[in-house]
Order: sequence, then structure tokens, then C-alpha cells
Amino acid sequence: MKSSPKATANPVLDLQAAIKALKPITLQQVFTDREILTLMQTPELKEKLWNTLPPSLKAAGLSCEQVVRSPQFAYTLAIFEEALKGGELNSVLLSLGLDPSIGTSFGGGVRRLLEAIVQKARLEENSE
Repeated sequence: MKSSPKATANPVLDLQAAIKALKPITLQQVFTDREILTLMQTPELKEKLWNTLPPSLKAAGLSCEQVVRSPQFAYTLAIFEEALKGGELNSVLLSLGLDPSIGTSFGGGVRRLLEAIVQKARLEENSE
């Protein structure tokens, strides 16, 4: 017969341990070359991405694939992640048209950003 796990005498310590066990998600984990290049197989999405690139990149004749694999792209992700970790998360969410009240502060800014994106996508899907 299996025994159930014993609870500690202090449930607050259990909660703190659970929170510490949450590993922060990084943008580099989410936006891997493979994931982005897979998404870019969708012509509509590729066009939207291409339209957001600065004119200087377009003029340089770089493809979306080259941009995604560039050190500059990795650097930009790192800078964006720092903004999410700092006190700028709510401003970033608002500027992207996302609800800053969505998500939890546990797990870091990237997790909140992803939760807000998922919530917005669900709302848009349900409104169609």
C-alpha cells in the first residue's frame, strides 16, 4: 500500500519550496532557430515577420532565416528579456496590446509575457 506524501508542519514553507522549484523561462528557450523557422513555413506569418523588420535589414538583402540566426537577433532577445525581468514588464505588455494583469509573478517576466499572449490569442479565437 502506497503511503501519501507527508505535509510539512508549515504550509508556507511548502509553497515557498514550490515557487523556488519553478525555473524561469528564457526567450532563448522559446525563440529557438528551429521554432521560428518552423513558424516561418506559414507564408502569412513569414510576411508579417518580414514587414516588422527594419528597412536596413531588408535593404541588406538578408532573408528572415539569416536574421533569426544572426548574433544581433540573439542580442535583441537578451535585451528584451532584461526589460521583462526589470520593472518594465507591465509597460512592455501594454505596448504589445496585452493585459498586464494576466499571469503570475512566479516564474519570471517571460512566463507572464507568454501567458498574456496565450490569453489574448484565446480571446481573439473566441471572438471569431
